[in-house]
Amino acid sequence: MPDKIAYTVQDILRLVRERGLTVRFPPPGDPDWALSHAAFLGAQRDGADHRFMLEVFRRRFRDGLDLGDEGVIADAARAAGLDPAAVLGAAHSEELRAEAAAGWRRAVERDRIFGVPSFVYAGKLYWGQDRIYFLRSAIVRKSGAAR
Repeated sequence: MPDKIAYTVQDILRLVRERGLTVRFPPPGDPDWALSHAAFLGAQRDGADHRFMLEVFRRRFRDGLDLGDEGVIADAARAAGLDPAAVLGAAHSEELRAEAAAGWRRAVERDRIFGVPSFVYAGKLYWGQDRIYFLRSAIVRKSGAAR
């Protein structure tokens, strides 16, 4: 596993350089994912899931911050135009934490998700950032949209 992580970091740095982006890797170890996932579900109920998701991703991958930190979640909520106290309330909601865990179990069982990033479109799994091209192609084909 350490070799896979080292390779993934190397690959991400190649992609970042190619696209002229910057990335800061989060601290080693996993955050309390239940916190950010339940917060997302709370933002979703308020119709702000996309805005909140983008702010959370910025903090994780642009700023290298820990999504298990309440201050990071509150800051993302504020930047997304949400009430930080309400989002933190959702983050600690046992109901939303259980919903997030059930969603992950469903994704593993139904969609055969085994890692991130994973995308499911039209019943097909696309795993890894290098498969986004194929996902986009499938969406374009199905929608009949021009490239």
